[in-house]
Amino acid sequence: MDRRTYTALALCMLFFLAFQMLRPRAPIEPVIGEVPPAEQPQSVPSSTAPQATVQSPVLVELNENIRVETDLFAARFSNRGAVLLELHSKRFFTEPRFSEAQKGDPSNWLPFILDMDPSARSLLWTVHSSSQGGPDIQSAHWSLEGPLFRDGFTELLFHHRTADGFRFEKSFRFKEGSHEILVDLSLTRDESETERRGTLSCSLVSAANLRGDRTAQYALPPSAVVAFGSDPDFDSFSAKELKDEHRDVVTDNERRRVRFFGTESNYFAVVLAPLDSTSREAVTSVRCNAVLDQPALEESLQQYRNEHGGAITASKEESLREAHENNARATALLRMVIPDDPQTTRLSYRLYAGPKSGLVMADETYADYRSLYEKDYGRMAWINEALLWILRQFHRLTGNWGFAIILLTLLVKILLFPLNRAQSRTMEDFQKKMARLKPELDAIKEKHKNNLRKFGEEQRRLMQQHQVRTPFFGCLIIFAQLPVFFGLFQILRSSFDLRHQPFFGWMRDLSQPDACPLPFSVFGLQSLNVLPILMVIAMVWNTRMMPKSQDPQAAQMRSMMMIMNFVFGIFLYGYAAGLSLYMLTNALLGIAQFKLLRTTSAT
Repeated sequence: MDRRTYTALALCMLFFLAFQMLRPRAPIEPVIGEVPPAEQPQSVPSSTAPQATVQSPVLVELNENIRVETDLFAARFSNRGAVLLELHSKRFFTEPRFSEAQKGDPSNWLPFILDMDPSARSLLWTVHSSSQGGPDIQSAHWSLEGPLFRDGFTELLFHHRTADGFRFEKSFRFKEGSHEILVDLSLTRDESETERRGTLSCSLVSAANLRGDRTAQYALPPSAVVAFGSDPDFDSFSAKELKDEHRDVVTDNERRRVRFFGTESNYFAVVLAPLDSTSREAVTSVRCNAVLDQPALEESLQQYRNEHGGAITASKEESLREAHENNARATALLRMVIPDDPQTTRLSYRLYAGPKSGLVMADETYADYRSLYEKDYGRMAWINEALLWILRQFHRLTGNWGFAIILLTLLVKILLFPLNRAQSRTMEDFQKKMARLKPELDAIKEKHKNNLRKFGEEQRRLMQQHQVRTPFFGCLIIFAQLPVFFGLFQILRSSFDLRHQPFFGWMRDLSQPDACPLPFSVFGLQSLNVLPILMVIAMVWNTRMMPKSQDPQAAQMRSMMMIMNFVFGIFLYGYAAGLSLYMLTNALLGIAQFKLLRTTSAT
């Protein structure tokens, strides 16, 4: 190989090394404590909820164990500030392939919201008293009416009356089968108080503590998101971007009225969307901040102390703190009009807590949130959606997403078979012509053995004289498969369909590395990703079966492809097993195809 080839290979290796070093790291796996049994009368079992309106005793003391359950959610509230402390999904779980008994265990339910940071609790409503003279409602103990059952909803109604004559109300309404929770904020002025005009400057925290689902390399980290109007795009800021400084997104003009704001992870989102124009216009800006995962930090600190005899340096503590500042929140600045008696100012929002799934969001109820998963597909969205549709059809046929990927690979091979057959025939003809030119090429090579540039010029002149052209089908076939490769790369990274989907044996989740358990530890490793290793072996075997060429350029291309096989192995070792399965199947089918075409040409 000449110097340019070596330079190109070195640049490729440097690129992939930098990509590995700078890739987004997978969020820390949640450690979810068991949810204690609900206490009556605050617990609301969905199966026994009466149809008539029921009211619990009003709470005036601190209570941080107010619970509501539906068929989809298990929620825990505090009446200090009337905030949502925890929200768990009863449909999605922290690990794949749980038994029915395990699915009923609250410790296995996936957390949408956790009580990570007392200073950043979800749905916290604050009046900015320093500038507006408003009351302190975020640390007050609110009274509770409920649970109430009316119009098909389970409702918690918190209210708090301040000394300066304001009544604040915050209600949460749950509905069976819905991924949305309706949140209402209302402000009423006591008619006995002196008149006061103008507006109150308030803020409302969306889901502050959406902990990232355990995902493979290159997965999307937890991020704060803000969307506007009908624009399919939206602003997104990862926790890493927000560590150094917050980001303010101004929304107080007609074109940038907020559509939703909140937090997303790789597969899920918890976002607030205004329910009407008044609530939308009340949002003047959204501030995005990083959030410290305090429970995970304390666990890591304790683990470090146990391993190092209780000693921990300030620098180590700071590094662990930075590592656990891996969540984000979005806080809306609200402008609420102080009402004239006996009117009430009311702002209404929808809290969506669920998967970023095209199948779930096909329901028009969730149409506002579709951009959350559409953006993950990027500019190749139509290719990705087509591939996902094909995979779904194969999944319906086989009942297994791994076999669906294999059938997709087979389909691509069948569609490209005419090109492969044409390439095989062209290469065969090229080899025969080059064999006839070999004596002359050997003479040119001997004559210019110390001048590679001159040898290349003479070789090209000789090939043009005899009308011998280097086949281009190889590159054409590679480029034809690139959309499938990049499409699967994005689908396996972000498509909810493939989350926690098994293949067989130890491969329990195609969206994760296959992580085959080892019978003993090897260099500290308890498991090994087998599919990428098998993929490299098959790809090397496939490359070695390619016919050797007398053309130096073709020989250089073959050598480069051999090196790229190992680069792909490094690149995909920690990626989703589904993509390695595709590449492995593609290489094995390529080997079978070479043998078939050789047999066909021989006959």
